[in-house]
Amino acid sequence: MSVANLENKHILLVEDNVINQILVQHSLSGYSLQLSVAGDGKRAIELLNKNYFDLVLMDLHLPDMSGYEIVKYMRKSLHLDTPVFALTALSMGNEREACIAAGMNGYIAKPFSKKKLEEELNKNDTALNPTNTSANPFIIGNANTTIDLEFLFTVAENDMDYVQLMFKTYIDTIPPIIDKMQAQCDAQQWDELQKTAHYTKSSLSVIKVKQMIEHVVSIEAQCKTKSSLETIPPKIQTLKELFQQSKTLLLQMPLHQPS
Repeated sequence: MSVANLENKHILLVEDNVINQILVQHSLSGYSLQLSVAGDGKRAIELLNKNYFDLVLMDLHLPDMSGYEIVKYMRKSLHLDTPVFALTALSMGNEREACIAAGMNGYIAKPFSKKKLEEELNKNDTALNPTNTSANPFIIGNANTTIDLEFLFTVAENDMDYVQLMFKTYIDTIPPIIDKMQAQCDAQQWDELQKTAHYTKSSLSVIKVKQMIEHVVSIEAQCKTKSSLETIPPKIQTLKELFQQSKTLLLQMPLHQPS
């Protein structure tokens, strides 16, 4: 695995053993990345609720809960498809199969060398480093988070300062809007939420995140007809995740006119 494959990634290490924390930190020291550390399950869940991560390295046996429980929470409650690699000192023959069955992407037996860590991560290289498979150079991302920037670059006419301003405006303004939607949903203010969802569509009209637009349109329609309202809270949670993913994609994008 090349160093570039982990450049600018945000990784969560869930590990209660200080020695193993230092081991992993050293193994990743050659990369320009952000590493967050959780010493128990409670802290891990707290960080997962507040941050977007590109990868989770998960100890299976924590003092308060198991890695399997945390992954279940990630997949079922937070609806996250973040790659998760198990870290375990056990060498049971069925451990790897159990990890995969639980929703993890890979398995790394402790202790491990930097080379071994890179080999295991390399097996999931596609998930860690999604590429733009679209024939349109103005469309970036992947099947989970697709951003259409063609209108933005058409209006910009090679003015990259304008493009950067629009990126910053999107990153700064979307989270408060989603928070407003969350508050209105919690208060069951469906008419107000319908208006906010409609407003959000306009906010996504320049930097067009396909999956976010789909969720906002759906929420607006549900509020209008007062139908399937119980499905709105998870959609708002997904909006938060999609925003974090789109933010990462925009920050990683070189600021020049696609060719």
